[in-house]
Amino acid sequence: HNLQQYQQMLKPSTKLMAMVKAFAYGSGGAEIGNTLQFHKVDYLGVAYADEGVELRKAGVSLPMMVMNTEKETFEALVSQQLEPVIFSFTILKELDTYFKKEGIKNYPVHLEIETGMNRLGFRHDNLGRTMPPVLSSPHLRIVAVYSHAATADDPESPFFETQRAAFDRSLAALGAMVTGMLGLFVGESELFDELPGERISTPADFAAEHGNAAPVEVEQGGLRADVSQENRLFRFRASTLSYNRRRLSCCRRHNLRWFR
Repeated sequence: HNLQQYQQMLKPSTKLMAMVKAFAYGSGGAEIGNTLQFHKVDYLGVAYADEGVELRKAGVSLPMMVMNTEKETFEALVSQQLEPVIFSFTILKELDTYFKKEGIKNYPVHLEIETGMNRLGFRHDNLGRTMPPVLSSPHLRIVAVYSHAATADDPESPFFETQRAAFDRSLAALGAMVTGMLGLFVGESELFDELPGERISTPADFAAEHGNAAPVEVEQGGLRADVSQENRLFRFRASTLSYNRRRLSCCRRHNLRWFR
């Protein structure tokens, strides 16, 4: 149901990527991956190569993006047709060297742009200097570009618009250098409005597909909560924790629930 709700919100030309990292958040990577494949999701996203390898073993043949590219997994990436993310010059050089050694050309890769999450990615305001080495390699073919939103639960946040504007400028700069490229603005367990243009991918984190989305999305999008999660914390120091400073309330001595 929730997947269909997302699909109905998008233009027919817009592709849908489902994030199934951490083995679909403990729901079963193989089962969820095959279900999403059956319902014609365009892409899957995983955190690490071993997750993608397990999905391939389970019969999932969808294109798959690997967010945390590691040198030790290059061979598995190629053998399983997994598409790595390039987020630093170190990974760029190591991947390019490996592809050159193996005689591989035009391998599909994804590019991460840093717009404010302050984790990984090439800085949005320095692409003129950093992109030429990426784009000049005959071994790499950029198929998509993405960034990570720091305030995914609050699309009205001024910082959300700051990041979105920076990403739009990045796409414009890259568009002059790369053709046939997809743009992808990634949230944290949220579905974002489609960005301008017809070749924009919209991410749907599997946690959101379980109905674990912001209340406004549940109300406006018709999502259904079909899974609940409860975590046991050993120790914490304050009444807020993690993304967007979610509040915690003690239900029993050691069992805690999130309040958005």
